[in-house]
Amino acid sequence: MYMKYKQVSRSDTKSNSRIWFKEPAKNFIEGTLENPAKVNQSGELGELSEWITALPIGNGRLGGTVFGGVQEDLIKLNEETLWSGEPKETNDPVWKEILPEVRSLIFSKKYKEADQAAMKMQGPYNESFMPLGNLKVVYQHEDVASEYYRDLILQDAVASVSYKAGTCRFTREYFCSRPDNVMVIYIEGNETGKITFDAILDSQLKFMTQAQDNNVLLMKGRAPVHVEPNYIGEVPDAVSYDNEKGMRFCVKLEAIANSGTVWCDMDGLHVKACDNVLLILSAATSFNGPEKSPSSQGKDEVAECENTISKIKEKDYMILKNAHCKDFSELYKRVEFELPEGVSSDLPTDERIINLRSGKSDSSLYALFFNFGRYLLISCSRQGNFPANLQGIWSDEVRPPWSSNWTLNINAQMNYWPAEVCNLSECHEAFIDYIDRLRINGRKTAQFYYGASGWATATNGDIWNATNPVGDRSGNPSWANWVMSGPWLCQHLWMHYEYTLNKEYLRERAYPIMRECAEFLLDALVINSEGYLGICPSTSPERTFITEDGKKAAVSFGTTIDTVLTKELFQNVIKSGEILKLEDPIVEKIELAREKLIPFKIGRYGQLQEWYEDWDDPGLKDSHCSFLYGLYPGDMITPEAAPELAKASRISLECRDFVLQGWGLAWRVALWARLQDEENSFKALKLLVTKLVTPCLFGKIYPNGIFQIDANFGGTAGIAEMLLQSHENCLNILPALPKEWTQGHIKGLKARGGYTVDIEWSLNEKDYVVIKADHDGICRIKIPRDKMVLVTGNHSKIGQDKDILTFEVKSGKTYHLSIIRK
Repeated sequence: MYMKYKQVSRSDTKSNSRIWFKEPAKNFIEGTLENPAKVNQSGELGELSEWITALPIGNGRLGGTVFGGVQEDLIKLNEETLWSGEPKETNDPVWKEILPEVRSLIFSKKYKEADQAAMKMQGPYNESFMPLGNLKVVYQHEDVASEYYRDLILQDAVASVSYKAGTCRFTREYFCSRPDNVMVIYIEGNETGKITFDAILDSQLKFMTQAQDNNVLLMKGRAPVHVEPNYIGEVPDAVSYDNEKGMRFCVKLEAIANSGTVWCDMDGLHVKACDNVLLILSAATSFNGPEKSPSSQGKDEVAECENTISKIKEKDYMILKNAHCKDFSELYKRVEFELPEGVSSDLPTDERIINLRSGKSDSSLYALFFNFGRYLLISCSRQGNFPANLQGIWSDEVRPPWSSNWTLNINAQMNYWPAEVCNLSECHEAFIDYIDRLRINGRKTAQFYYGASGWATATNGDIWNATNPVGDRSGNPSWANWVMSGPWLCQHLWMHYEYTLNKEYLRERAYPIMRECAEFLLDALVINSEGYLGICPSTSPERTFITEDGKKAAVSFGTTIDTVLTKELFQNVIKSGEILKLEDPIVEKIELAREKLIPFKIGRYGQLQEWYEDWDDPGLKDSHCSFLYGLYPGDMITPEAAPELAKASRISLECRDFVLQGWGLAWRVALWARLQDEENSFKALKLLVTKLVTPCLFGKIYPNGIFQIDANFGGTAGIAEMLLQSHENCLNILPALPKEWTQGHIKGLKARGGYTVDIEWSLNEKDYVVIKADHDGICRIKIPRDKMVLVTGNHSKIGQDKDILTFEVKSGKTYHLSIIRK
């Protein structure tokens, strides 16, 4: 049944859709061009793990990173529900008894003392995302390989390895199938009987393996009952196991060959003298929901694995592959982005990055980076699954960076910035589902922390829906005591509506969640001596200020981020009520509160203030720009509608500088694009792509080389923002197009209002725009400076008001625009 299949040539794939190398994944030292080495904060050379130079594959639930070794191949395995811990109560009713003391200290301007009191309002740390294990395949052939090639074709989501050992060419293909819920590895040689190997399963967690059948290897194990976050350092019992508690897991590996011999024993799965071999890997855990113990109330993980395998018994390799490619490409091919190729475009990806860093032309590498971000989102965030965490779905550490959790003060949200604009609305739904689930524990957090109704969430989330402020009474309040992520999460509910205009979704899902969060805000707001309503205690995530007496502190009254989040959620609840024609009594309460909210403030340096008081330090270089939320991802600050605030935001951005941190630079790409400053937006992007990605384009945090996926997603969203903006109730075409991108096209971007937009440009000729309307309405186009717009096709009632061109559109119709330089 598993016949030999002709391998398709992959070298003709476009340079913007192929990541490839001439060697297996290896340690890669980052730095200079000739000897790419980086120096860490201690002045020592640092290394990137082999793991983040491997190629990622995933189906939203199951993830793998492919190393592509010759003698020994390695695939790191992950499963989205494998976390440490069990359900537990993490909210503490004693917090609201401390709240009056904290507020009194803040209003008495005793901020340092308020910090100390606020630390008593912290709960336990959340749990951590766990590695599933490793699949090691040890080949028995000549150890000298030639003509080595390793790649990942993005539109198919298939990784491959090819090389010659002796006279035989060996080829492997790897993918994670969404339709069939398995990982698939196909191995073949072009000479008879040359495939011989031993396959081994192991794990960083507690595990055992056993032979289930002649051709099936089984691995079973258990996750820790608790893992302390890596950022608190070495502590006793950092990883704790309990033989009766904790998540169970199972991995099943089956080998199918058309010739030779296959057998399994306690040492692994063995294949000898085969022409080709198909490996099928399924995985499952005992996770049965965030409120049920995975040990006493969990699913049967072994039965789950076997059920998955049994459904594909009659499918051969090409059936599995074709179903996978069709499923993936349907999402991936919605958007197409091409930029001019340069002298390096045909080189391996690691060499392209080095050459771009040295100044050689290769605009197509930015298109590859953009497309890789879309690839990653499809691979790690699908409907019905959990959302992408800090590492997406790919992690190999038992104490991963920042617990590989959902960090809700920017990072988890940044993961989903590209979802709507890049035509991946379905991928956004995993995050929306998670936000909805957080409400259950979030109600306790609101009640216990602020004595409020509604729901609230703090900085960190995990699979058990933890919503409490973490820190364990010793965390810095700048990050531990921020309890305003709920309104930020609600922006994603509104964003999904803005792009889809799905009123049923707005009525049944988004509005109830947003409304309940607004209830929390109404109860949590307090009035100060100047008559303003604000959140108290309030922090600006991961930032501190210096008071007039020289003390550093974090908690205060009414930070800018908390105020703008409050304004935005109130605004969106009111808009939703109008759209749905609701008569909701909460609207009147919101209207009264809105009148007393703190206005934006411009400080003594001309900057947009981060705090209620003018505490900003103009010399501060920092990645965090939460106080600029109103510029992006919000929409309250624009150069046209609020020029003074836009100018102040520019000054703040200039002060914060281009800090070499992946997600921080990704944010700056979008912030500068919103200011329509193509030069600085491109500067941030170039720094990101040339200095803060791994050889396989994973985003990382400088200087320690830690992989964090928000840099990929934020960078992809930032590029989209350079090419199309729709937050001002109009379509702004190419608002921050870099002059280096002399020509190119992007097709399939989505805009608010239900539009699909294609753009083709050349700096010396016309720009062409195609707009497809998903709804009847009035399309509004912002006319670029020094240009004129001509509309052709099916249209009527064209009008113009200043720099806005309007025309009527009908659902399903397509409209063509020519943008001509005057």
